Amino acid sequence: MPGGSQSQRPVYLRDMMFGKSEGARGMLEKMVDQGETGDTFRAARLYDVLSGTLTLGRRDQVFDRAAAALPSTPLLSATPSGLIVDVGCGTGALSFALARRFPDAGVLGIDPSAEMVGRARSQAAKKGIDLSFETGTAQSLAVDDEAAVAVCFSLSLHHLPAADRPAALGEAVRVLRPGGSILVVEFDPVGRIGSAMSMHDGDIAEKLSVTEALGDAGFRSVEQGRVTNRLLGWWTGRKLACD
Repeated sequence: MPGGSQSQRPVYLRDMMFGKSEGARGMLEKMVDQGETGDTFRAARLYDVLSGTLTLGRRDQVFDRAAAALPSTPLLSATPSGLIVDVGCGTGALSFALARRFPDAGVLGIDPSAEMVGRARSQAAKKGIDLSFETGTAQSLAVDDEAAVAVCFSLSLHHLPAADRPAALGEAVRVLRPGGSILVVEFDPVGRIGSAMSMHDGDIAEKLSVTEALGDAGFRSVEQGRVTNRLLGWWTGRKLACD
């Protein structure tokens, strides 16, 4: 998902992923555009290969666990349960997992990369799953006020400029119905192996201060857990009914 100027952003992708060699940097230049609204991936097939490698060939199972972290609230338990928005959906890994877990919900994946959205649509057609994927940014969601029962950010929040993250979470609040839920999945590495697998410099979850950020955005009942033992964590919260 969507970065500001080079001087303002942590040098995560180009300098830290796979080390600091010119070859690694050149490879990432082919994968990522860094713009004012954040990182945009354009090598969708390579992204899927990388994602599969990071999850040790178990991407569906990992994202099924991520989707399972989303609380089954009365809004999600209703039939039909309404709209779930996956912000920074990439090629749709979490979107597909959400559709499997909540078959009565409509799932909308949003990503700034037309190539990623195109691959997600292609994968949905191949799988025969009725999902919607659209291009857009986290800072300005093309979703009506209080139209969603849940909003998810899967490995996308850290691709936003730090100054834009409150706006993105504010958009989540805007589009959520009262009582709706938010799910954030982020790199939260444990130990040297987890840090190496994350391919990022330092503890991203700590830098993002996810729990604090959700509280500042107005979410309540914030909880935290693990998607995987070493690499990924999850955070959830609820929009108060009085908002």
